[in-house]
Amino acid sequence: MPLRQLARDANRIKELCDLLEFMADDLPRRSPAVWREARLLSTKVLARHFRALSECLLPILAREAEGDFFAAATVARIWHECENCKACLAELSDLLEYSHDCHSANMSSETVGYALRGFFSDIRRQIAWEESVLLPLASQRCDDLDIYTLRDCLLSTPKPINGEAEVLFAAQRYVV
Repeated sequence: MPLRQLARDANRIKELCDLLEFMADDLPRRSPAVWREARLLSTKVLARHFRALSECLLPILAREAEGDFFAAATVARIWHECENCKACLAELSDLLEYSHDCHSANMSSETVGYALRGFFSDIRRQIAWEESVLLPLASQRCDDLDIYTLRDCLLSTPKPINGEAEVLFAAQRYVV
């Protein structure tokens, strides 16, 4: 169940990346509602996901991979990518908060679009690694105790409420 939750979060993050790409393509037009919703989702879904990986699943997999050079190197690489993405979350949140209004951000549309593209391309690469390598490795190597530990980690950070998930599918209605 916790691994399925991480997979569901990964799908929501891919949808968020699609929304960020749409927003970057739609500049200089800026719908404040879409920007606020993207910020809300990025601060909740991304933070929860990367926290569960870096504080729980990756340490478990690093321990399980001891003595297996390729598994250990894979986990180390994914952990590095995860930490890079995690480090950008505050910056992404600030960009989404202040860029919905051209005048408050004091940044050109090109600058905002370039920054958004940097975020979603890095995050998409991280999610691709997770889906193709990390989750299959976790399915193979995690025992019941590891799964319970991951579940507790996920439960300690509340999921976004259902209405927040719908914004990804309904974002088009805000941008006319």
